[in-house]
Amino acid sequence: MRLHDILDHQARERPSAEFAVQGARRISYRDALGQVNRIANALIAAGLEKGDRVAYLGKNSIEHALMFFGSSKAGVAPVPLNYRLAPPELGYIINDAQAKLLLVAADFVEAVDGIRRELGSVERVIAIDAKSRPAGWQDFSAWLADAPATSPGRWACRSSA
Repeated sequence: MRLHDILDHQARERPSAEFAVQGARRISYRDALGQVNRIANALIAAGLEKGDRVAYLGKNSIEHALMFFGSSKAGVAPVPLNYRLAPPELGYIINDAQAKLLLVAADFVEAVDGIRRELGSVERVIAIDAKSRPAGWQDFSAWLADAPATSPGRWACRSSA
């Protein structure tokens, strides 16, 4: 069983039930599935192949959970980063993992931008809920805007018969 299979099942069986609650924010399984599909499709559109790595820097949040499920649907490996680490430590982990894409919560954009030139494998950096972004960064909402909310179908089984 793959991680995203759980979400697909719950969205089908209990679409209006709560997938996650963060303070006053609530998201249903139906809405979570749409967001997860958007994330998966955006990861694929960004050129990530099965087995590539996407790093995430931020505290626990709804987006953090959605990123794990979206990574599963896209067939990429999530690399969660400890937000308590110093920028050079983060850079080491990101480079060692050879992450191609980096999602960063607003609180950590400035720290990551300071080491961005040292991140050799990272092709794209995306800021989540940042009021302002340094040059070259994409906004998370804008990154997802054109991605379809339908399943990417990357995991569809093909019959050998």
